[in-house]
Amino acid sequence: MPLHLWRKAGSYLVSHCNKTSITIEVAAQEIGAALLSDAEHLLDHASEHRASLHQLISEASWCSPAWSVVTAYYWAFFSGLAITRIVGRSVWFLDRTAVSEFRTLASATDQPGAGALSLSVGPQVTMTSRSVTLRPTKSQMHDAVWAKVHALTVDVCNAVNQDGNPDEYRFWWCLAELGKRLGPDWASKVRNAVNYRPGFGYREVISDSQIEIGRLRRLDSFTSGLFLDEIEGSVLHLPLRGGLGDNLGLDTKLLMLYATALCVVSSQLHADVIGRQQCDPRWQKLRGRFIVQHCSSESGALWPFSASL
Repeated sequence: MPLHLWRKAGSYLVSHCNKTSITIEVAAQEIGAALLSDAEHLLDHASEHRASLHQLISEASWCSPAWSVVTAYYWAFFSGLAITRIVGRSVWFLDRTAVSEFRTLASATDQPGAGALSLSVGPQVTMTSRSVTLRPTKSQMHDAVWAKVHALTVDVCNAVNQDGNPDEYRFWWCLAELGKRLGPDWASKVRNAVNYRPGFGYREVISDSQIEIGRLRRLDSFTSGLFLDEIEGSVLHLPLRGGLGDNLGLDTKLLMLYATALCVVSSQLHADVIGRQQCDPRWQKLRGRFIVQHCSSESGALWPFSASL
């Protein structure tokens, strides 16, 4: 039962509601199951965008480089949102009716505004229940999600033992550094510039595209080491501060690499949860078969990484 159905049919207590927050008390297993169900759906979203992007760039026929970037953006977005659901530090879009229903259940007189709310699974209330806190983000949904993803990558980067596993540190440093140098919502800005700025991204008609699709066709032969070299080298070419400029080639390349990185993190984190909690793996296997069917290269490797990485 995903979150939107759990809100209507789940068992929980709304213990607090005012203009700044809503607090919900719920059985740990129940909120965990709802968040995992959401993550399963979101990983399906990401998988379809991944397969679409693979088809766009792997076929010999023409494809729109700009539309490939937009597809990569949504691959990244749904992968990132799935990560936040799994770790319990996410964003939940609620309309005014949904927020009002929480206020009614709390017998309160005030409520937060509708829109993108921060969702945080807090400490235990009892031996079997947890608190869930909802707070307004005062941001659009996509910007709020990217802020959560960036905060998570910074936290993980700070926790990694650089001496014990330098490659792991390099990986998380690149993800965190992207947000630090370009702003947490940089991926949205790249997507918006490509898709909505006339004369910037869609330039195939006049044979002046700066988006390199040819580079992406090599992703099926990437190892984890080559991927780290590629993304690290690209990040180091960015200015230390100042945000996005007009370097369309570099910015779109980074978005493609970022989507790939978040795909790896989301799929491995999900697999770890399924294994640790001994969850039903059938949905995971269905997704795996879909990926094999739609994202395999001629060499048999899964695009963009082999199944072993």
